[in-house]
Amino acid sequence: MNPRLSPALALSGAALALIACFVDFLSSSEGSATSLIELNGGDRSFGFVGLEPVVASLVAAVLATALVRRPRTWVSDALVSVGALSFVYFLGFFLFGWFESDLSPTVGLYVGLIGSLMVAAAGGLDVAGREGWISARSKTPAPVGTAAAPASVATGESTQPQPHNSPNLPPAGWYGDPSGQAAERYWDGRQWTTQVR
Repeated sequence: MNPRLSPALALSGAALALIACFVDFLSSSEGSATSLIELNGGDRSFGFVGLEPVVASLVAAVLATALVRRPRTWVSDALVSVGALSFVYFLGFFLFGWFESDLSPTVGLYVGLIGSLMVAAAGGLDVAGREGWISARSKTPAPVGTAAAPASVATGESTQPQPHNSPNLPPAGWYGDPSGQAAERYWDGRQWTTQVR
């Protein structure tokens, strides 16, 4: 997985969620439409309803840039949380508009739902990449029949020397670092090397 994919997806989702606050959000049966920001005044005052998604979008954008500069697991977790909370927020308005007889959801609401899902998905993709649930590089195949080097090798237990082409060991390549010091460590077919990336 490309390390820039998650931040790009999060920034795009944050932008969509922010745009959703300023475009038509709900329309009435009379044909008039209102944006989320416009709901702060007038007959249908919802208080500061426009503030939450704007703040959540800005927080998601800051987290996405933090993910580029200094990738950390908590940043990914925060992106998932912000995206999920924004989605629930937009979903509440969607359901409100759906069940209210004189209101119906419009494009802004759908854009907000999609944007929040993109933010949550970006965080989820980054977590999945860090946890090794998806390969960091599509060119690096996972070892056949195992997710990493044998446990005895990964934990540093001594094993009897084995031939370089032993069928019990995975082939040489880049794998998740068992020590956790780096994202990947090179396995030479017999042992872990000092090469990390």
